[in-house]
Amino acid sequence: MSMMGGQIRESCKCFSSDDWGNDTSMDVRLINPFIASTVRVFDMMLGMQVKTGKPSVSIQRPPMRECVTATIHMRGGAQGAVILQFSREAVFAFSSAFGMDSSSFSDAVDAVGEFANMVTGAAKSELGTDLIEISVPKIYIDEESSDRTARLKPWLCVPFSGETCSFHLAVSIHGPRSSELGSMSGEMVLI
Repeated sequence: MSMMGGQIRESCKCFSSDDWGNDTSMDVRLINPFIASTVRVFDMMLGMQVKTGKPSVSIQRPPMRECVTATIHMRGGAQGAVILQFSREAVFAFSSAFGMDSSSFSDAVDAVGEFANMVTGAAKSELGTDLIEISVPKIYIDEESSDRTARLKPWLCVPFSGETCSFHLAVSIHGPRSSELGSMSGEMVLI
């Protein structure tokens, strides 16, 4: 699996289907809008470039302890979630770059929420389909979410690094069938 221009370009077989059941693929047409939107919003709102690192696959959701996590749920034609996750240290650096009070943890968390809202809106626009409902991001602080993201698998994790902080995006989205996505371009990531 490789990244080119911040988007996933190739397929990769990383685990056997026995690790998580029968649904072992994610369509990059559902993933790339979140990656591209993260890069674009970072650039437009903060005037900073972020670089994507090498994606990895995990059969478990990234741990949410000692982090600020924005969780975005999807339902309808596609099921799953997208997670933007920052360490506590990165949250302060991020909020300062965002122009918010970096001494207030509450303001720092608000900056993550605003960023996640912008990424979600941009991804919705890029997906351009009414087959998929995308939720407003929910913020979790230093806690393991008891929501349905704990049951999702596999997870594609994409690290990001910028001038002031590093963070990662994790995605576990399944469905719809390719024919339901219509003219969206992309390839299937087989995991």
